[in-house]
Amino acid sequence: QAFGVQDVQPLIGEGKPARVILEDIAPSFNPDLIIVGSHTARGHLHIGHVASEIAREANASVIIVR
Repeated sequence: QAFGVQDVQPLIGEGKPARVILEDIAPSFNPDLIIVGSHTARGHLHIGHVASEIAREANASVIIVR
């Protein structure tokens, strides 16, 4: 709220995370931006497969936070 956010509602889906986000959650409200976290094995520079799939296939901009 301190940054101007007025309406936040959690969304919960069930299934494969990338598919649920891309096929069920995102189309229901057409976001401009998707922010997704990525965990990697220590010492590796690759992003996770879920974050990678979302970045590749989303119709919105994607920020991956590591």
